[in-house]
Amino acid sequence: MRAGARLDGGTAGAATWMVEGEAYHEAVQSRTRALVGPGDPAREFDEEDDVRGAYALARWNRWFSPTAELSVQGYYDRTDRSSEVLGEVRDTWDLDLQHRFTLGGWQEIVWGLGARLTRDRVDGSYAAEVPNDRRTDRLWSAFLQDEIDLVPDRLRLTLGSKFEHNDYTGIEVQPNARALWVVTPRHRLWAAVSRAVRTPSRAEADIRFRMSLLEPSPEMPVPVEIHLVGNEDFESETLMAYELGYRGAFGRTLTVDATAFCHVYRELRTIEPVGGPSPGGEGVWVQEMTAENRMRGTVYGTEVETGWHPAPWWRLRLSYTWMVLRLTPEDGSQDPLSEAAEGEAPRNQVSVLSSWDLPAGWELDLWVRHAAGLPSLGVDAYTTADLRIGWTPLPGLDVSLVGQNLLDASHPEFTPEILSTVPAEVERSVYARVTWTH
Repeated sequence: MRAGARLDGGTAGAATWMVEGEAYHEAVQSRTRALVGPGDPAREFDEEDDVRGAYALARWNRWFSPTAELSVQGYYDRTDRSSEVLGEVRDTWDLDLQHRFTLGGWQEIVWGLGARLTRDRVDGSYAAEVPNDRRTDRLWSAFLQDEIDLVPDRLRLTLGSKFEHNDYTGIEVQPNARALWVVTPRHRLWAAVSRAVRTPSRAEADIRFRMSLLEPSPEMPVPVEIHLVGNEDFESETLMAYELGYRGAFGRTLTVDATAFCHVYRELRTIEPVGGPSPGGEGVWVQEMTAENRMRGTVYGTEVETGWHPAPWWRLRLSYTWMVLRLTPEDGSQDPLSEAAEGEAPRNQVSVLSSWDLPAGWELDLWVRHAAGLPSLGVDAYTTADLRIGWTPLPGLDVSLVGQNLLDASHPEFTPEILSTVPAEVERSVYARVTWTH
């Protein structure tokens, strides 16, 4: 169940404000496989996690001129999830400031500052032990962007960077550069180079997961538990993204967007053994594993999206993505599984969205999509469809009936990576939604 509201006020072009909030409460069912005690094999049991939370967001905008604007936004979010294996209560406070203005008539400058505070309380279990059940993380950020008209209305260069300081890896710098060439009013080419990082998570830093139990064997005559332990020295994973794109309009009814990309990853996560098995008590030995940055990778591919309006009341959108993932562990890595992640991303994805504006305020949306299989995870290719019927009986009042994943009762799309949750399937669902805007 979800409920929310939004209020807007002020005067456009001078100062405006917005406040919105939402609360939710739901039960999430899953089947979990986890160790429950020393020397006991993993057991499967059904869980019904109680998930509840709420958020509130407020934003204030002030226009000094058509080309100068100041925006301040505050955000609070609370999430409470109870689970037999790993429960969490998390509070997040976020504050952002952004200022945009022009300089010299041919530059547009945007800069901003941000601060985020996160506090959590984690309730562990035998399968997921939390040495420090409470943690506070702080993230400080700033960014600067300069959009330069090199040739008015023809050639534009955008330079910028984001600067962050987090409690795991310290200072991170993420620069980017983008160029846009307006070949004709209906055809554009662009290119971009950017750097991004994925900072470590709390789980990678200080949580111990008891993953599995190896039964005695001739090589190891005692049971051995495999433990995934946190590594405070784990560094950020890095990405250098190179992209080329085209956007064109053909007549008044057809648009085409095409992108070719090559993403180069460094310092990717592998799971490495920490020494050899050692006594862990109660007749069980322990083999610790931990996250290290010992793999690199490359992703390349293309994305194409077309939009077509066969009639004023009918819109079609077709998108296709082809992607290849290549991973290479560094010399000395003892992780036999991370390279198999090449088969955890679909090589081909295609979707078609058709929208009709019908008489008397009725709307109909049909979205059909297909994704290739994930061989490393044992997930087959699937095709599914969503359907939405909408009605606007009064201005500002929207009533919708939505059906999701309608082509089969259920299908798998992924399998868990860390916790041994038995793979769940995405089920067919139907829900109603009422939105009132005043």
